[in-house]
Order: sequence, then structure tokens, then C-alpha cells
Amino acid sequence: MNDEKRKKLEMNTKNLLELLGEDPSREGLLNTPKRVAKAWEFLTKGYNENLDELINNAIFEGESKDMVIVKNIEFYSLCEHHMIPFYGKAHIGYIPDGKIIGLSKLARITDLFSQRLQVQERLTNQIAQCLQEVLNPRGVAVVLEGKHFCMLSRGVQKQNSIATSSSMLGIFREKESTRKPSTIIDVASCSERPRLMRKCNCSLLIGADAAPCAAATSLANTSNSGIASARDDGDNRSFRKTWPASVC
Repeated sequence: MNDEKRKKLEMNTKNLLELLGEDPSREGLLNTPKRVAKAWEFLTKGYNENLDELINNAIFEGESKDMVIVKNIEFYSLCEHHMIPFYGKAHIGYIPDGKIIGLSKLARITDLFSQRLQVQERLTNQIAQCLQEVLNPRGVAVVLEGKHFCMLSRGVQKQNSIATSSSMLGIFREKESTRKPSTIIDVASCSERPRLMRKCNCSLLIGADAAPCAAATSLANTSNSGIASARDDGDNRSFRKTWPASVC
């Protein structure tokens, strides 16, 4: 952000304070316009960042055919409807097709698109499309769970509401079992809910200590290599991590 834009932001903030009935010259607000301009510069820096520079050649040849997953990536963004924050966690998975990307770049790509005025649905799609274009993998799965201050602190004021959005590309979209909304929601949330981990979901995002999700089970039934074995001891059942290649 150049000096001219920064000065305009400072002036607009000062005008806003006056419109709200405040005194911008009082001690607590004297430097607020400068701080707000600096904050806006940081919160919207995604507009000015370059994807190629961000990735910095961190794409490598790889023989892996199994799913690569990074879950619980924190994101912070601004609702474009009210210009107040929404935040949450992103879960990103992809199945390589000859290329892999540095794991930290998944978090950086999330930041690139979240640090601007957004809606959660678009943010989810932009992360997935970006990864698809950069890597051209067999499939991409992105799930976002967000809490929106436009619902928490104003309007309906529902403090426990969580919005879940998903974007499935490639093999994840082609197979009905991996694009069902109920399956996707459980995949995103089961890491926070131990009962779901035991009962149904999910190999996709939480690993070996959970029972297979509907997607894993469905694909295993049509795969040459399925789930190797399971032991059921009531609530303490455990499963070996041998999911079909088409899932993970």
C-alpha cells in the first residue's frame, strides 16, 4: 500500500470516528487512524501477493499415489458483506499425480485467498482451484469450518453456529461416496468429536485410529485392496491403516 492510500485510510477512519460521535483527538483515539490503516493493509495483503513468489518453486517430482493431508489450518478473513471477521479451520487433501507441493504452501495458499474481502464459499473454491491448477493432481478436497462475526455479534447472534463449506475436484467429485455432504461434514468435524471417530469417520482427515468412513468403505468394496482387518471391542474398536489407494 502506498503512502497516498494509507493517508486516505487514516482520514476515512478519522471521519468514521466523528460520525460515530467520538472525538478523534482524545488520547485513546489519537493514533487510531494510523493503527487502523496498518491493520487494513495486513488484513487485505492477499490482494497484493504473487502466487509464484509465494510457492517459490516448492513443487517437486514425487512417486506418491496416496493422499496428502494438512488439517486444522487456521484462517482469518473478512466478510465482504459487513467487513467484519470470520475465522476457522481449513482441511486440505489431494492425491498427487507425479507432483507434490511443500506442506507449508498449503497454509500460505489459504492465507493468500483469506486475507481479502471474502465469502467462505468462494474462499473454499479458490483454494481448491489454485491447488488443482498448480499441481494438476488426481483430486483435491478442501473443507472449511468457519465462525462468522456477522452471525455471532450482530443480527441473529448465534454464538455456537459454524458454517461448513467444501470443494471437491477430480476423483473426489467423480465418486458419489466422497462428495456426499453428510460424509464431507463428518470428515471435517470428526477430529473434534471422538464419538464420530470411533463410529464412522474418517480415514480422509484423521488417520488410523478411527473406523472407516462411508467413502472409504464404499471405495474399499470396489477396490482390489480394501481395509485389511478390524477388531471390534464395543467402543474400543481399532482398525489397521490400510485404506484402498483410491481413497488415501
